[in-house]
Amino acid sequence: MNTNIVKYILETTNMNQTEIANKLKPKKRKGSDKETKVTQASISQWSRGDKLPSDRAIELLQIAGIYWELEYVQDYDNISDYRENSLDEPIPTPEWMRDTVVDPRWHIVVKTEQNQNDWYNFIDNVLSPKKFKNIQSESNDNDFVKFARECLFHLIEAGFIVPESPESIKSSNSILFNLFRKWMHRITVLQYWCASSLPQDNYNFPRLYLNLPKIALAQCIVGSNYQVPEKTDPLDLRNFVEEVSRISKTSIDSYYAWEAFHMESFFGEDSFNEILIYSKDGTNDNISQSSLTTSSDEIQKDDDKYLSYSEKKILNGIQNNEKLLKEILEKLNKLTNNGEIK
Repeated sequence: MNTNIVKYILETTNMNQTEIANKLKPKKRKGSDKETKVTQASISQWSRGDKLPSDRAIELLQIAGIYWELEYVQDYDNISDYRENSLDEPIPTPEWMRDTVVDPRWHIVVKTEQNQNDWYNFIDNVLSPKKFKNIQSESNDNDFVKFARECLFHLIEAGFIVPESPESIKSSNSILFNLFRKWMHRITVLQYWCASSLPQDNYNFPRLYLNLPKIALAQCIVGSNYQVPEKTDPLDLRNFVEEVSRISKTSIDSYYAWEAFHMESFFGEDSFNEILIYSKDGTNDNISQSSLTTSSDEIQKDDDKYLSYSEKKILNGIQNNEKLLKEILEKLNKLTNNGEIK
């Protein structure tokens, strides 16, 4: 699926690169009153993947007739969205620390605001009752939105045909629907393992954590013996799995080298090869045969049959924490109903 906005316009309209350039507004150069038009050469560069300015991305989306929205993205990954003053009240990040952007890739996929919201709700519901956790093991709406968008980009990168709305997945594409369910479940397992088992002061931790959704998807694909929707591009799929395998192997080698340097054992009984290199030799995963009526518990039980010892320990930890949280909430509700807590 092509998510380049220039190529999208060329494919869906009768316009050529010169005509696209002529539709964009001339801009004044910095320090000059003279307006400069966009050239065909610039359009060509953007079509090849060169960085596209946000204002031009908006114009191109408007030419294509696609819904768009403006976002704020931090210039520095390690700066939180808010700072705290002496009164512990949040202060918005100053203007010089942020940049206004728009992501045309996302809007090419969803086309409308309604489809966008449907995707957010769909992924949130598939994750439920668990939540996506950021690198600080926290849940917030901004990070979830970024995560949801990246999920669709990963599917496209793997050669899947991603529909504009998830409704068609739920109604007629059982293979992709159940793949989503297994994928989201797998992401939560890997996130819990990564946050609880790996030293976070290691320079490799952020890169590995951010790659967990890709690793989880590749694991689910391999676990299904490549039983994916018919129109999936086999070359893209193979390249995606091979790339993720390289990422996993590099992470494994880096952590073991780091462990050897410190001459300590950080990882205990956890096996990187079992958790990050997900092979199911001689096993059959029923991902393409699961029906749309399969419950979340059945999906999880089906997954659990193939978990390694280390992964089962991780999953038990998640389940025990959820059970404890449920008991605490029940006690709080009981105390509230009895009037002991106001």
